Amino acid sequence: MITVCHPDGRTSILDLDMLSCFRTIKQIYMLSSNISDQQTIIPLNFSLDCFQAAIRFYQHEKEQIQMSQAISRTDDEWSTSFFSSILLDVPEILDFASYAGADKLSTFLRRQIAKFLKGKTAGTIRSQLGIVNDFTHEDIDSITLENQFFPS
Repeated sequence: MITVCHPDGRTSILDLDMLSCFRTIKQIYMLSSNISDQQTIIPLNFSLDCFQAAIRFYQHEKEQIQMSQAISRTDDEWSTSFFSSILLDVPEILDFASYAGADKLSTFLRRQIAKFLKGKTAGTIRSQLGIVNDFTHEDIDSITLENQFFPS
């Protein structure tokens, strides 16, 4: 078992079986366990919620593998539900996935972001994510002019 310490002082326990999902954390653990026989505590600059979302993703993946289930409609429903539940934390979770070497989580998030954005207008995206449009008309005209050669 590995203890992961979050910025707010709370801790999480990561079992060795789950460790293989996080390449960088595994390397840190391997280096520290070669130095000391004491319990390893790894500090992370990511919130507990972010870490728990990553664990939930990999636990689901592990369950799917154990059930030898190919990607099914149920899995698509789980993916959509999971992504919706973490939507506002996606930037931090994506940063964590990149830092931790959680490649499957990173790929999953990037695909879900693409699905989420596909076919939506800027106004729809702003309203769903609670983003305030603070661009002036001059800013919008300038950006439109800069991007006129890029197909939409």
